Amino acid sequence: MDKKKLNTLLIIAVSCIWGIVLYRFIAPYFTKTEIPFIAEVPTKLQVAKIRKKDTVALSFPERDPFLGKTVTKTKTPVKKKLKKRPRTISKPVLWPKIEYLGFVKSSNNKSRLGLVRIDGKLYRVNTNTEVNGLRIKKIANDVMIILNGKEERHFKKN
Repeated sequence: MDKKKLNTLLIIAVSCIWGIVLYRFIAPYFTKTEIPFIAEVPTKLQVAKIRKKDTVALSFPERDPFLGKTVTKTKTPVKKKLKKRPRTISKPVLWPKIEYLGFVKSSNNKSRLGLVRIDGKLYRVNTNTEVNGLRIKKIANDVMIILNGKEERHFKKN
């Protein structure tokens, strides 16, 4: 074969191979292939089998195979069973309807005066004051922390 014919044949073969490679790479972006959805409905319910745990008692050798010394067995401490204390069920604390409206801070006093609406009545409160059995724990920019007995709740500014 002539060198010219061989070169043209090789150029055609290389261009065909590169054409196939580029087609495989670019074709998925331009073609839409919809895969049909086939729902498999089981005819029988299959129950999962529960396997029992396999327990094996391991026996440790009395002689150390590397040092050649005998190992004395130490007694493992026996854990004492803790007695369960019966739980005392506390009654749920009833909370009135509370809305935190904001706070006012005076220029000469550093404490904040909070505005709270409790069951429809408007109250002006400081920290550590009690109103209707509720104790005001903290007044912040966007949150007021109120205690009712031992229960604490955070109320966000409306």
